[in-house]
Parts: sequence; structure tokens; C-alpha cells
Amino acid sequence: MSQLHDELLIGCILPWLVEDVSDAVWLSSVCQSWRRSVLNHLHFRCRDGYGVLKLTVCRSTGKLPVALLETFGGFIGEAAVLWGGCEAELEEAVGSGYYPNLKSITSPYMRPSERLLDNIVKLVRLNFSFCEEIDDDGVSLCCSKLPNLVELLLSWTCISIEGHGWLDDETQLRPWRVLRLDLTKVPIPLVAAVCCSPITRHSLQDLGFTITYEQDSLHGLRLFQQSVQECRSLRSMHAITVNAPSGIPPLDVALSATLTSLSLENYSMSDHFVQCSLKPCSNLVKLEIRGVHLAMSDEEMLHTFQWLGSNPRLQWLDLSDITDISDSCFLEAYFAALQTISPAPLRVLKIAGWMVMEGMLLDLLESSPNITFLDLMRTGVTTSMSVLLHGLWSKRVTLPDAPRGRTSYSYPGHGLHEIENEFNDFKRLTMAYQRICNMRREPTHGVEIIDSSANLISIMHRSAFVVRANAGGYLDSDVAPSLRQPLIRQLSTVAAVKQVEKAEEGVNAAKKKSTPRHKRRETRPDVLSFSIFDPFRVGGEPVKLHNFVDGQWLRAESHKSVVDPLNGEVMAEMPQTNETELEPFLESMKSVPKCGLHNPLRHLERYRLYGKVSCQLASALRIPEIRNHFAKCIQRVTPKSWTSCLNEVDTVRVFLDNFSGDQVRFLARGITTPGDLVGQETRGYRWPFGSTVLITPYVFPLAIPVLQLMGALYMGNHVTLKCSSIASVVMEEWIRLMLSVGAPKTDVDLLHSDRRVAEQLATNGRIKVSTSGLDWKILGPVKNLPAQLDHVARACDEDAFAYSGQSCSAQGVLFAHQDWVQAGLFQKMEKFAAERSLADLTIGPVLSHSTTWLLDHIKQILKLPGARLLFGGRALEDHSVARRYGLIEPTALYVPLEQLSGNPDALALCSKETLAPIQICTKYSDSQFPQLLDIIENLDSHLTAGLVTDDPQVRHAVLGATVNGTTYVGLRSALALGPSHHWLGPGGDPRAAGLGTADAIKSVWSYHREIVEDDTPIDEDWARPPPS
Repeated sequence: MSQLHDELLIGCILPWLVEDVSDAVWLSSVCQSWRRSVLNHLHFRCRDGYGVLKLTVCRSTGKLPVALLETFGGFIGEAAVLWGGCEAELEEAVGSGYYPNLKSITSPYMRPSERLLDNIVKLVRLNFSFCEEIDDDGVSLCCSKLPNLVELLLSWTCISIEGHGWLDDETQLRPWRVLRLDLTKVPIPLVAAVCCSPITRHSLQDLGFTITYEQDSLHGLRLFQQSVQECRSLRSMHAITVNAPSGIPPLDVALSATLTSLSLENYSMSDHFVQCSLKPCSNLVKLEIRGVHLAMSDEEMLHTFQWLGSNPRLQWLDLSDITDISDSCFLEAYFAALQTISPAPLRVLKIAGWMVMEGMLLDLLESSPNITFLDLMRTGVTTSMSVLLHGLWSKRVTLPDAPRGRTSYSYPGHGLHEIENEFNDFKRLTMAYQRICNMRREPTHGVEIIDSSANLISIMHRSAFVVRANAGGYLDSDVAPSLRQPLIRQLSTVAAVKQVEKAEEGVNAAKKKSTPRHKRRETRPDVLSFSIFDPFRVGGEPVKLHNFVDGQWLRAESHKSVVDPLNGEVMAEMPQTNETELEPFLESMKSVPKCGLHNPLRHLERYRLYGKVSCQLASALRIPEIRNHFAKCIQRVTPKSWTSCLNEVDTVRVFLDNFSGDQVRFLARGITTPGDLVGQETRGYRWPFGSTVLITPYVFPLAIPVLQLMGALYMGNHVTLKCSSIASVVMEEWIRLMLSVGAPKTDVDLLHSDRRVAEQLATNGRIKVSTSGLDWKILGPVKNLPAQLDHVARACDEDAFAYSGQSCSAQGVLFAHQDWVQAGLFQKMEKFAAERSLADLTIGPVLSHSTTWLLDHIKQILKLPGARLLFGGRALEDHSVARRYGLIEPTALYVPLEQLSGNPDALALCSKETLAPIQICTKYSDSQFPQLLDIIENLDSHLTAGLVTDDPQVRHAVLGATVNGTTYVGLRSALALGPSHHWLGPGGDPRAAGLGTADAIKSVWSYHREIVEDDTPIDEDWARPPPS
């Protein structure tokens, strides 16, 4: 053959044979010269007596042609069965003698037989991992029939393998090269005996074992440690710990300096193990420590992560689900250490379950340009950000000029698409990409990233760009539809195969749905495993809610039905806790020390713990499935528009972002004042109350309870939470999410009950309140009024009728200057209100009053002299809303200013809080401005207010004469803003409880404690002064 012919054969024909052998046979039959070339080369490659081709039998293989077996069977050295039901094909072919030169068989389905083994006596490697059919008798038969067998993999065969009859039989001893017994029942002493045997200790290169504390004594474990040290050729070790009891010290498995791969799962690692066993492994290339417990101090742990990052040989690192880590500073130290050896050799990184921030990802981009696999499950990294990372590492993006612009993404056969850039530090992102481009010459197909929602993002050879949904999951909405193409790859384990099957089902289910995700689903993704309530399911068995006390979910003696306001169907059964069932809650409250669960001088680590919990909760709410889940929960219990529900969830997420990391400890920042002498000082602290009770309404069933609950926990309080019975299912779901991300179990008790029982908990306490009441808005003089009319009219519509007027800051009275009225303000408001519909829930049921009550209230107001109906005032028809609730059109009533000013009864009637889409409108002139201020002075509630004017004198006059806790001022003033960046709370009340900011949290959930310290030295000639 010519050199060109050889290169063509080796580079093209042989890979093709591996992928599609039947086509190669067909081509060989057509072209005799190619046939001779292929066979001659295979004969040359198989000169050692073993085949060089790999045969994969899968679901689509079917029956193999006889021509293939006769021509190429002797050249097949590796066979693998990847799908159940196909093993008969391979067994028949092997039993017929078609594969005499097999070197390796991999099958989680085959069961060995004498006919099968008699035809593969040259076999060296047998992989029965994940096989449920194999047992000790089958392995013993293999050992007796296969004299060359030195590589045996039985991982994850669980209870069926104990080593009887083959591993404990001295006649069956052989120079094992690979012995994988992880997650089997083979006892450690038996493994130790094999490792100590003269035959094995010099040949063993790959060892897997299971430490079971129920059957393996500590003495046996120590003997095993000594035996491992005698294995001088050991290259790879896999250890799994099962049933480790609390209080048992970490077992420091001895390691050989020859190790290049180490895998530890459910293991307890001490500092001694890291220093004396792990770090001396200078040749370590692959390290997996999944679900381990690091039994060491924070300082030692920090040094360990710095060592991992600065290791110049480590190419594969798995840090998934490490337990008992208080915050992400250790992972930050790892990424920072990577920078010291940049470009780092790291290619595979798995950090599932960690809290990953933008700075960490940028550190990884800058230091590790050769990443090929990145696992970001449950880290909060969105699909869009993962797609961008994939594009950077695969050199398939064109970064925009603007920091927050759209990023072009190219992939084979499909041209360009655009994705959103979510990185804030655009300069670092650009520099990191330039470094990757310099290190990688050509775009690569091999990069794979798993995002926080378990979506696989990859480009494989001859495939389009893929975002593959997680098992039963849904594709992220911010990825272009053209990018959503399923990629099914052949995997080598049963678990992986099952994952692919579930992924296919999930993607197909998503494609069948033409309705939006927030309206309907068939299956629930894995990220919602914490949940017991499916808000997307209508009908069926109602969910049973539970009380939560002392870290335990408890049932009550009786239950109360919670109905869907839109159709009257029972969707949940809430515990109807009675007085006799309050004892566990009272005992839990009594057990809390007065100094709180933590304070500035006690249990300081809990400040960082709640910083981590906040970050992980915020990351969870970025996952589309979880975000939509809570939005739908809100919509089911308090129907409002989908946009409004999402905004409420986003408000909670922004709040949690604001109090992540060290922000929680900053809440406890104190003040110091110097004394009169050296050594004299006074310090002021923010101190928790200890045991607290939080009672919340149904309005904003997620935002109000979460913001107040988290604020109380940040400051060190224990909270007994009682939510409105209408909406308590939302907070039960939230408590379950908190527990799933590592929040302490005993810090919060959740009580489901009626108002009467809840009041008993708060009877003897000191109360703070966050009232709502009537909220007003003044439209003052504006210079360019026509230009502002549409915007102001829409703001008035949103403030009065969004959430059907049930917001605690809903606009109840509108004082409009006569210029606004003459410009057509009321007509504009009527036009906007007419666009609201029950179909999209921009108008919905009122949960506090019935329709009859609301219509009677409107009639009473219209009886006032000069009052008239501007629009609305009618009940909605043709609906299925339960009768107990109210459902009317958005309504505006005009009442003359004179009636509100001179008639106390009229003011009391019009200022009555209805939590309904009803607002009072009136107008005033410049001369009536003092009357307007008198009306506001006579109002009882002072939560929120709005002032729209560009006249500084009017602005100062109104602000100086009013006391509302939160007042929105300016031409863009709106009462419907979420409290993500400002205090929201009532004014004029010493009991006022605000939320949303650090000041609100400190004033509501802590008190000032002063500690005066005096260490002034006492003079030696001190004499007692006369009594004062």
C-alpha cells in the first residue's frame, strides 16, 4: 500500500468500521481492493491474538448479518451490550464461536453460561457492573472457565456479590489487575486478604471496595489499610462508605504514591488524611470526593481547597454534594488557587450542590481554558449563562460590544443564533475568551455543561447544538427554540441509559404542549422533589398539609378544606389545629433562650450559614421550574395575573440576593463610643428577641411572609409562623424548599390554624404591626401635563386595580388637581380599566368580601350628596368563582371634596379598607389645598402614599404635613412597586413593622443592647472615697 492509502485506511475506514460495521461490509463486497486493504490491516493489528474492533449491541442493532460475523468476527476484541433485550444476540454469536478473539465484554444484562464461556477462553476483562442477574455462582463459573481473566468489574451489584466461592477460594487466586467491588457486599477482610496475597499485590492497578460499618470491624479496617500499602502498582482506587454511624472517627485509608485516580464517596475525610495521605500523591490526575464529610476546621479546609486548586497535575475533580460546608469561601479559594497555575490542566470539574457566583465562573474561564465537562447542577447557574460558557470554551461565540448585549452563537449546520449575556464583568469575560482562543486552535465538539436545572448542553460530532432537558423536566424558556434538539448518546451504564430514556420522555412531553408552561404540565422535574403540592394539577386528590414543629412534620386531628377561589374545588386539606394541639408549639417556644439562637457574641457561624441559605434560595428561584412553581402556587390561592405572580417571586429573589454571603452578619453591625479613660468603652449591639411569632395575611402570600421570616432568622430569632388559612400552602412549600437547601430544621415552626388559635400564641407577647388601611395619591400641578397624562393614568389604574385592589398599598383615594380632571384623566382610567379581564386574571376574585357586600358598599357611597359612578360598579357574570368571594368590575366612584372634608361619617365610609377594586376619586382646586391636607390628617392608617407633582412648594407642603411610612414622590410615582430596595411599613405608630431593607430588619427583629466595659487600671494608691 502507498503511504496515502495507509493514512486513508487508518484515519477513515477503521473509525467507520467501529461506528457502522454493516456498511463497511457492504462496501467491502463492492470494492475488492478496499476489502483486501481492510483485512490486511486488521490482520496486522491483531497479531497479538486479540481483536481490535469494538462491537456495541444496542436497541437499534437488530440481528447481525452472518456475512459480518464471518468476515469481521475474528477481529472484534471488545463487545458491549448497552440495552436490555439485546443480550441474546451477543450470547448467540459468542456461543456460535464467531468472536474467538474477544478480550473484553461489558454487559449489565448477560448471565454467564458454560456454552458462552467455552468460546471466549482468551477473555481478559469482564465488566458486570450494574448487573442484577450476576451472583457469586456466576462469578465463580467465570473464574473457573476463563484462565486469563485478570480484570473483573462488579461495581453496584449490591447484595448479590459477597465473594463466596471465588474470592475466598485459594485455588481461584490470580494476579488481579482490576478488581472493582465498590457497592458490593464483599467484606473488607476478604479484600485485604486478596491485596496481601503475593500473587496480587504486585499486579493490582485498579481497586474498588465498600466500607460497611455494620459488618466491618475497626480492627478489620486497620488490617485493610496495611494491605493497601503493599500494593505497589496501584493506580486507581474507589472507596464507598455505607452506614457510617455518628461519632465514629474518620477512617484514614492509606494511599499509595503511585495513585493517579482516587474516588471517595460518602466518606469522612480528616485533616490528617489530607496532609499525610492525599497530598503526598504527587501523580494524582483524577480526584472524586462526592458527598464526603470534611471533618476539619475552617482553616484546614481552606488550605485543602487551595491545595486542590494549585495542584499542577490534577485534570479531573469532582466536589459534588460535599456536606457541612458553611459557605462558598472554600470554593472561591479553589478558583483563586487555579489562577496561580494558569493555564491549569483541569478538564473535568463537577461542583453540583455548591453556591456558584459570577466571579468564580470568571476565575475558571481565565485559569482553565481546556475545560471539556462542567457539572453545575443545583448551583444557580442559569441555562442562558451555561450556554454562553459552552460557547466560550468551544470557541463558537462572538461577544457583543456592549456589556449587556446579545451574544452571537454559531454551531454546525445551523448558522448563527443569539443568546443574552448575563455576566456583569464584561471586561474580564472578554479577556478570558481571548485566552481560550489563544489556547484552543479550533472550535471543539467535545465540551459538555450541565446547568443548574440538569439540562445537558453540548455539541457532538455531526450534531447540532443541543440543550437536553433533565429527566421529566422542561426546557428553559430563554433558549431559542431552534436550539432545543434532543441528543441521545450511547452510554455504558444502566443508570445512564435510564436517564436517557427519561430525558426522551421529558422532551417529548414538552413538545406536545402548546399551552404556556405556567398553565399546564404533565410531569414534574427533579428540581421540585422538595414539593408535595403541584399547583399545575387541577382536580384529583387534595394535598394533605402538615404542621411543622421541632423539625418534624406532624398531622392534626382534624382538617379544613382549602378551595380554589376560581372554581370552588378543594385543592388542599389544611390542619385545623385546636387548643389541645398547641402544646408542642408552646414547648418549642419556651425552649428558645432569651438571647436568641445566635447573637453577636454567640454561635457566630450561623450568620454565615444564613448567608449561604439565602444565596441558595435565590439560586433556586432562578431555576425556571421552581420560579414558575411558586408563581403558580400564588396564583392558585390568591388569583392574579401571571406577570404579577412572577413579579412577587422575583421580589423575594432580589431580597435574598441582597442578603446573601456576608450581608447577614452586617445586619448585626454595632456601634462603639470611647469612654473617659483608657480601657473604658461602650458598645451597642443589635440583639435578637429569642422566641417570636409571625402572623401574615393572604395578600402577597409569598413575599410578605418570606421577607419577614428571613429577617427574623437573620437576627437570631426562632419563629413560629402562622399564615392565612387561605394561602398557607404557599409557605409550607417554602419551608420545604428552605430545608432542602440546608436551613436549620428547628429554627421555624409552621402552624396551620384559624385566627382564634393563632391569637393565643401572641396574647402575652409585645406586638408589632404592619397595617395596610387606606392609601392615597395626590396628583398636583404639573407643567407639561398632556405629556404625562397617559403614564399617570396607567399608574393610577395599576395602583388601584392590580391584584384586584387587594394589595396592602392599593390606591384607595385619588385626589386629582382640577387640571388633571379637565385633561380627561378619569376617561383615560376608564379606558385602561376596561382592558382588564378575568381570563388573564388582571381582575379576579376578592377573598375578603362577597360580591353582595361589595355592591352594597358601592350603593352606600353613591347615596352621599354629589357622589356618582365614574365606571364599573357591576358584578361579573358567567364565571365559576366560589360564592363566598367577591367579583366585580374595576370601579371608580366620584365623591366631592366637601363631603370628605365636612362629613366625618362620609370620610369613615369612603376610607373603609375593602381590599377590592374600588377607589374613591375627587378633585380639588388650589384654594381647596388646605382642606385636602385636613382630610389626610383625619385618616387613621398611614402605610403608603403617592404624590405626583413637579411643584417644589406643593411637594414640601404635602411631605411636611403627612406621616405615611412609605411615600412615593415624583412624576413616575407609583404605589405598586415591590420592596426590593426600600422600606415598606406604616408610619405614625410605635409598633410599626417594616420590611424590605436592612434597617427594617434591624428595627423589627432586634433591639439595642448596650454593654459598657471599663478595664481602666486601678491606681496602687487608690483610697476609698466617702459614700455618695
